Parts: sequence; C-alpha cells; structure tokens
Amino acid sequence: MRCGVKLSQYGMNYEEDGVEKGLDIEYCKAIAAAIGLNPDTDVEYVLASGTERFEMLTSNLIDVLIRTSTWTTGRDAQLDVEFAGMNFYDGQGIMVREDAFSAEVAGYSAEGLDNANICVAIGTTSEGNLVDWFSSRGISFTSVPISSWQEAMDKFTDGSCDAKTGDMSQLIADRWYLEEGGSFDEGDIWIASEVMSKEPLGAATKD
Repeated sequence: MRCGVKLSQYGMNYEEDGVEKGLDIEYCKAIAAAIGLNPDTDVEYVLASGTERFEMLTSNLIDVLIRTSTWTTGRDAQLDVEFAGMNFYDGQGIMVREDAFSAEVAGYSAEGLDNANICVAIGTTSEGNLVDWFSSRGISFTSVPISSWQEAMDKFTDGSCDAKTGDMSQLIADRWYLEEGGSFDEGDIWIASEVMSKEPLGAATKD
C-alpha cells in the first residue's frame, strides 16, 4: 500500500533514524492492517508535496493520502477524491520572527503584522485563509509563496519571510525544530494568539 505523507512534521509524520513515526504514520499502518497487509513491511511511504498530493492520488501514484490535509467541500466535490473522516482537528496560525515584529509591541497578535512578508504554501487552504483574514481587517502583507517545507524553513531562517503561516500543529513543531537545531534561541520566535480558521484534517482516497 502506497501511503502519501510529507515526513516533515514532528508528532504527525517524520523520519527519525530511518524509521517513519507520528500520528499520520500510525494511521497508514492501521489501514494496512485492516485490509490484511503487514503494517511493518507492506507500506510504502511516498513523499506527497502540498502542491502535488491530490494529483498524485487521482493519478494512482499513491493509494491513500494521510498528510494533514484539510477536508473542504470544494476538494470533496471537485478533486475526484473521497475523504474518510477527520483524524485531527486543527486551526491555522502564524509564527513570527521576534527580530522582525516584537511580540510585546504586536500584543502577540497577527493584527500587529502590518506589511509583513509571510511564507505560505502553494496549493493549500492557508493561502485563501490568509488573504481573507488580513483583508477583512485592512492589514497589508506580502505573500511569499513556497512549494516545500524545507523552502519555508530556509526563507524563515534567512529572513526572507518575517512570518510563516500554516496549521498550528505544524507551527509548534517548526518552532521546536528551529530552537532545538540552534537556528533560533527561545524567545526568538513567537506564535500569534489568533486561530485564523478551522482545519479538519483527514485521510483521503481516490473517489
């Protein structure tokens, strides 16, 4: 069974010492076991990027997609995919560099990010949510499109992006990764208090 994952989010799906771990990985194994496969030997984990994941599914490059994908009416109706239900209920947030926008000055709020450069993944629900949230409040920002997790981390680290948006679970994992890896010290990164959207995440198969 080919399970589409992203292998870049601690807690959900990541690789450690050559072994895949996390909540999404356990769901892949559970599905394999339920259909009579050996979950330890009969699952192939295929990297499915945010921009290509649904095309990979409908093109039969993967059998099931389990990589923190939001179940939306539009995707369900238009993409020839079938969502199997939610396995994690998340929400979108924003992670910010302290040297770009002080948390104290901004009041730990995304409303204090006027004219910020914000990294956002192409082909995700986060793109539209970001525009809706900021425009409804009359706050200016520049969207910096990224196509992979590594690109987002690189641009956040080198200062190309003042902030990065995505699911809260991803942002918490990213902050831990950056602080543990030594790229930032504790207090160099803060996460805005707002939850900008509701993100029901779940597995999907071809319709």
